[in-house]
Amino acid sequence: MVKVFATILCFLFFQSLVAQQEVCKSYTMQDGLVSNPVRRIFQDSKGFIWIATWEGLSKYDGFRFTNFNTSNGLSHPMVNDLLEKNGKLYVAMNNGNVDVIEHDMIANKSKSTRVINSFYELKNKKVLASTDTSGLCEFEDGILIKPRVQPFRASFKITQLNDSTFVSLTEQGVDIFSSNYSLLTTIPLESKERQAGSLFRSLYIDSKKRIWIGSDIGLKLLSPSPTDPHSFSFSVLPAPFDITFLKKSIIW
Repeated sequence: MVKVFATILCFLFFQSLVAQQEVCKSYTMQDGLVSNPVRRIFQDSKGFIWIATWEGLSKYDGFRFTNFNTSNGLSHPMVNDLLEKNGKLYVAMNNGNVDVIEHDMIANKSKSTRVINSFYELKNKKVLASTDTSGLCEFEDGILIKPRVQPFRASFKITQLNDSTFVSLTEQGVDIFSSNYSLLTTIPLESKERQAGSLFRSLYIDSKKRIWIGSDIGLKLLSPSPTDPHSFSFSVLPAPFDITFLKKSIIW
């Protein structure tokens, strides 16, 4: 697995209308980061940056890091994802627990046998969680609620396609669901991906409703059918992205 060994914060300063200078600063454990391999970066409503790592969680205020790990209250070292809701920060741990941080204190923890891989807040403010063993679940006040009609299989990422459908990355490929969790269609992994034992890693939907997927063997693009809104197929990457590096690298 590729690990990112530094958090790169880049700021663009425009010195004139025609010139700009890019300034980058790399932060590591020597600067106070809790651990170098970074899994997730999240900015809360107050502007603070939270950095989830394999060894805990760091909060960056623009000047220094405040670290949370097992020695000061986290229930597990590996952080999968973060969610801010009602003034609380929910931290999904890789052991299935959800720790809650409020006012920089770990307030409480909930234990679960279902590991949350990622959170996603829908446009109606409902929160969904993709889990290792129970597919998609609703997440409310720290509790996972499993919809009855939704299949039980590992889900890694989720995003909303439109008001009536959303998309989930699974071990089998890409699932398209209706708003009531009915499975509309599954786009399976391509044969070369199945043979390589590769996984889909990241998910993004652009303004044209194209589904971009990062995988172990490159960047993938799912485009909707012009006649069937529930039908998608893998497409050739557009010219700016149709390069060997993006088609062969692990894309997170």
